[in-house]
Amino acid sequence: MTRSVRVARWVVVVAFAAVAFGGALVGVHDRERDDAFVEGQLNPTTVSRPDVERAIALKTGDRPATCTATEAGALRNPWTCRAGGVRYQVTIAQNGAFVAAGGGERLRDCCIPVPVVR
Repeated sequence: MTRSVRVARWVVVVAFAAVAFGGALVGVHDRERDDAFVEGQLNPTTVSRPDVERAIALKTGDRPATCTATEAGALRNPWTCRAGGVRYQVTIAQNGAFVAAGGGERLRDCCIPVPVVR
């Protein structure tokens, strides 16, 4: 094998190794956590309708609920919800706890995802 053939082979091997190493770096970097995305998922900017509907449905014995926010803002209080033919007025606290009044009953529970105030 001549010197020029050996040099050409080494150039190919080094180029391949450099591309493989660069690809590995890009792949590892792309798998890292996107903190802004995770922050937005864990701490919503407003209370979402599906979260309120899920909480009311669970509290009323798994009766399907439909809810509508009546105000703007982060908590969007008060909410109007219907579950099992009963209309509830729902107020959500800053900590995620809620009170729902309607049909002669008052429901209390917690844990609706709410915006974090910083």
